[in-house]
Amino acid sequence: MEIDFCKGGYVVYGSAGVCYIEDIRNMRFPSERGERCYYILRPVRNASSTLYVPVDNEKLREKMRHVLTKEEIDAILEENRDKEIQWQSDKKKREEEFRKILKERNQKEMLLLVSCIYLKKRELISAGKKLNYTDEGILQEAERCIDDEFSFALRLPAGGVGAYIRERLEILPGNFQERPGK
Repeated sequence: MEIDFCKGGYVVYGSAGVCYIEDIRNMRFPSERGERCYYILRPVRNASSTLYVPVDNEKLREKMRHVLTKEEIDAILEENRDKEIQWQSDKKKREEEFRKILKERNQKEMLLLVSCIYLKKRELISAGKKLNYTDEGILQEAERCIDDEFSFALRLPAGGVGAYIRERLEILPGNFQERPGK
């Protein structure tokens, strides 16, 4: 069995976000018959939590990936410069599509998702309306995922990711990750 990640490194693991690989070792849990090798992960934003990912569990290991580098982040931003996700007017279909993007944790798609929701939010606010609760929750989760990884990889302080993205894309404040109406 191949071990893809190294002790002392950092990975992104599902909704836990950026995690430190504290150890990779054999362990035995009461619910299992024998020992298994585990990645022992410590989420950066919740250091009191510990995650145990079996090295031999392909499905769980697929949720782990290396943290993006600055160069990879810049390339993603450049790739997404002229792309967009079209707003789906059918609420159920939209939620299904958006949740799929969140589940996959693909930063390219999440950036497009955030942009799509912000454009709709701005349109609604100018018409005196609000974004619905579900779309707002999806927006907040996508922002958290992007901010978690980008701030870690770029060594930016909290709140610095939106400014970094706007600067890289050469767009004015208010066009990306600015909260309209606040």
